[in-house]
Amino acid sequence: MGSGSTVRAVVVRRLKLLAAKAALKFVSNLADSVSYISKRDLSADEDYISPAVARFVIPNGAPIFEFTGKGKWNPIGPLVVVGDWAYPPNRQMLQETIRWYMQCLTQKDMSGLNIVGPNLVDDIQVHESINVIGWVDDITTAYSGVSAALAFVSSGAGVKNKVLEPLSFGIPVIATNEAMNGIDCDDSMVLEYRENLAVSEVDAWLAGVSKYGARAFIAPSWQQNLGPLLSHLERHK
Repeated sequence: MGSGSTVRAVVVRRLKLLAAKAALKFVSNLADSVSYISKRDLSADEDYISPAVARFVIPNGAPIFEFTGKGKWNPIGPLVVVGDWAYPPNRQMLQETIRWYMQCLTQKDMSGLNIVGPNLVDDIQVHESINVIGWVDDITTAYSGVSAALAFVSSGAGVKNKVLEPLSFGIPVIATNEAMNGIDCDDSMVLEYRENLAVSEVDAWLAGVSKYGARAFIAPSWQQNLGPLLSHLERHK
């Protein structure tokens, strides 16, 4: 509950936020430490955390498993959007993605848009250049041969794998500030999304990436991310 832009949804989100802040204020008085996935999320809650509580920021770390391959970047390939479409914020993202893509088609012919992920709804707007792929067993296939991944996220929690995954394969990303929360990567690999983003701007950006070379984002290891928190727990056990 609370997704969408109706009055009811806005009220529900507001009530959830008030309840969460009250719970945080109570629990932090009993806790020794708190951890967050990003500095932005921590700063948003600072006023509700007990001054005596230790604070830690633990971003996503490098996975312990190896992918079967690497995404092969194609600067003139199709765009791709990835998500579990049963999740309301992802459905909102997909609607905005298709709206923007169809707007782009009025400016020039596009190389295509691939939609990847399970639980896709049937009422999405389709076009001959939109390729609905659905679930893939190996995530690298979702990003192979594409020009950029799209992450037009406006709500939701946590660090976005739909941003981490393509960047780790050297695939550029067009994303909102919300989607980039907690991800400290090379700015040249990310183009900030806005509703009126023009195809000419995207083309110029991709040309710049081609000129200087796409660079894969290397996330820190979980050992690096967890080190300060583990040291704190060891001292206070």
